[in-house]
Amino acid sequence: MLLEKNTLELPTGNYITSFRHSGMVEHFLTVLADPGESPAEMFQRLDTFLAVMDFPSILRMDILGRVNTRGTEDLQQRYCYNCDECRLNHTRADCVNECPVAGVYVHAVTGGSVKPVWLGGRLVGNELRDPYVRYVLLDNLHPESQLDRGAQTHQLFERMEDALRAANMTFDDVARTWLYLDDILDWYDDFNQARTDFFKPRDVFKKRVPASTGVGGANSTGSAIQASVLAAETLSDEASIRAVPSPLQCPALDYDSSFSRAVEIASPEIQRLYISGTASIDPDGFTLHIDDIEAQIAYTMEVVQAILTSRGMGWEDVVRGVAYVKHKKDFDRFGEYCQAQQLPDMPIGLVQNDVCRDDLLFEIEVDAIKKV
Repeated sequence: MLLEKNTLELPTGNYITSFRHSGMVEHFLTVLADPGESPAEMFQRLDTFLAVMDFPSILRMDILGRVNTRGTEDLQQRYCYNCDECRLNHTRADCVNECPVAGVYVHAVTGGSVKPVWLGGRLVGNELRDPYVRYVLLDNLHPESQLDRGAQTHQLFERMEDALRAANMTFDDVARTWLYLDDILDWYDDFNQARTDFFKPRDVFKKRVPASTGVGGANSTGSAIQASVLAAETLSDEASIRAVPSPLQCPALDYDSSFSRAVEIASPEIQRLYISGTASIDPDGFTLHIDDIEAQIAYTMEVVQAILTSRGMGWEDVVRGVAYVKHKKDFDRFGEYCQAQQLPDMPIGLVQNDVCRDDLLFEIEVDAIKKV
C-alpha cells in the first residue's frame, strides 16, 4: 500500500510529520518551549495541534525537563514558581522567567487500533499493530525505592518483563530502552553490571541487544531509576528487526556497556531507525576531545550521521531527538554547530543533563523514519 509522508510547515519550534500506511496515519509531534513561555502556554500549543488533527490516539508522550537534578533531595527545586497549572507541578527558584520544560514529544495515530497495556491495575503503555509489525510502548516504569540500587535495577527489568507478558511479548522483543538514573555518575557502573546480570540468563547477548539511552534524571517516586521501553514483534516474513552497528565506533559491548548502537525495524512500507544515546567515544571506547564541547558535538554528530547514512537515511528523516548538554552555559553550542553545517531544522529538544561519563559534555539520541 502506498505510504505518504507529510511534514507541515510550522513556526520554529513546532514539528509535525505524518506517515500514511496500512489504513492509518502515524503522527510525530514535537513542540519545543519558546523563551519566556510558561508550561501552560506550551501545552496549549500542543493541544491546538492535536485539535487540528481531530485528536488522534496518543501512543506515547514524553515531557522533557530543561534542567536535570542530582539527587532526590533536589527534586522539589526542579521547576519554576508561579506555574501551579503546569502538569509537572514542581518548583525551581532560578527558573521564574524561563519555562523549565524543554519540550513535549507525542507519537499518535489516526485510524489505527490502539490497545492499552496494564500492569497491576495501572496503565503502563499502549500497543499498535500494522500488517507487518506489532509495537508495544511502555512508559514510566519504576521499582520500589526502598531497595538498594542494584535490586531496583533488577526489579525494574523484571517489571518490564511483566508488562511485556501482559501484552503477550517477552524481553526478546525489546528493541529500545530509555533509562533515567538518579545521580547517574555515582553508580552507572553498578547499574550496567546489574543490567548485564539480568541479560545473561535470558541469553540477550546471543540474540538482539536493545538500543538504549542511559542519562541522569530524578523522579517523583524517589526511586533510583525509571524507564521507558519500545518492543516490537514481526508479524510477517517481510518485516525485520535488527541491531545496527556504528561505522565510526566499536560496539558498546566491547567496553562492557550492554546496549546496541542502534536498532532498525523495517517492513515493506516503513523503515524505522532508533539510534541510542551517542557521545564522543572513539573506536577504542575512550572519550574524545575532553573539555572541548564544540569538538565533542562535531564528532558525535559525525557518528550519528554515519549510522543514518549506513541505513540509507539522513537528518531530514529525523522525527524525534534529544540532545543532552552537561552545562547550561553550553546550550547554544549545539545550535551553532547545526547552523554552521547547514543541517535542516530538526525536532530535537535540548536538556541539561549528566550522561554516563563525567568527561562527556554532550550526547544525542534520534529516531528516524522513512518510507520504503
